[in-house]
Amino acid sequence: GAEAEGMSVGGLPGEVDRNMPTPESNNSCDSLDGSAPTQNIDVEEDGRNQAFAEEKQQKQWEEIAGNLENEGRYEEAVHYYTKLLKHTGEESRWQMRRSAAYFLGGNFETSLQDCVRVMQRERG
Repeated sequence: GAEAEGMSVGGLPGEVDRNMPTPESNNSCDSLDGSAPTQNIDVEEDGRNQAFAEEKQQKQWEEIAGNLENEGRYEEAVHYYTKLLKHTGEESRWQMRRSAAYFLGGNFETSLQDCVRVMQRERG
């Protein structure tokens, strides 16, 4: 009978119904237009998570730099302002803060160089 031919009998667990579509033949996971499914949601989520992490890191650097500056640890503050300068789109803001830290630390020439760079950038 049916058992000898390898067909499913009685719908018992573990038996294979050869009439059922396989995952390879079933297109139900495809998008409505017939194209392959995409992973845009995961990519967008990863992008948002990365942006959030970067923003959080930048706020930490800003807080650390400000605290160091308030404690008179200007060279260390310069280090964090330089990180912010390299990792954000706010070049003029961080370069001026770095310039102030250089100045307060007695590094007048480097402070002036940062100021000149900001002025040149802002003039266009």
